[in-house]
Amino acid sequence: MKVMLNVPYEEKNEAKVLGAKFDWDAKVWYCEDMTDIKLFKKWLNGTNIICENLYIFKMNRDCFRCGKSSEVVLLGTDKSYALEDNYKLNTNMQILTYLEWMPRKLADYMEKLRYYPSYSKTVKTSYFMNHCPNCKCTHGDHFLHEVPNEAIYKHLFYKKSAPCRYSKIENSFCLPIKARLPHYDEVNSSMELLMLHLTHEDMENRASLNVTQKEINKLLPTSIREEDIVISGI
Repeated sequence: MKVMLNVPYEEKNEAKVLGAKFDWDAKVWYCEDMTDIKLFKKWLNGTNIICENLYIFKMNRDCFRCGKSSEVVLLGTDKSYALEDNYKLNTNMQILTYLEWMPRKLADYMEKLRYYPSYSKTVKTSYFMNHCPNCKCTHGDHFLHEVPNEAIYKHLFYKKSAPCRYSKIENSFCLPIKARLPHYDEVNSSMELLMLHLTHEDMENRASLNVTQKEINKLLPTSIREEDIVISGI
């Protein structure tokens, strides 16, 4: 599948010489596939993962401020290529966290779902997060990814939880995204968890539910598929 590139007008000739092409319908530059992706790193906009399959996961959550229930969304992929893995194909399910950048047309669509950048005093930076439709407060990624009874993967472990819902984005391009990539590891004791955090400063705490990659891969088939989403130009 073609990989979307972020090529400024003044650099189009440079990208073209390397083999980039222009899609006149979508009005974006792209390279043919992942084979020579390193040649085009300059136009990946500092992103660290390229997603071929992309899903919007949905669930309801009570707002901690106003107490009203509303839908929150998260992006996930089960076919991707990460910079940290030298762009090796990864078919594991990953729920993307602390997203800092995504293609503009995707960002515009996600904003309609109240998922757009806000500043976090906790991590001292801005990233895409959910916003309550009632009181406008933010739902940060810490709760939606880390706290067992709040996290999206609770639907795998709590029998009384309603099934998660999702929609697949029907994209024509592999989409570059800048996000924190999850590492699902089974932890058997609080001491083991403590040691993991001491040795991996950026590790996200999914361990409190013994969440493994094998379990997370069950999220898609145990969820309810809603209508797929077509976003023009991606």
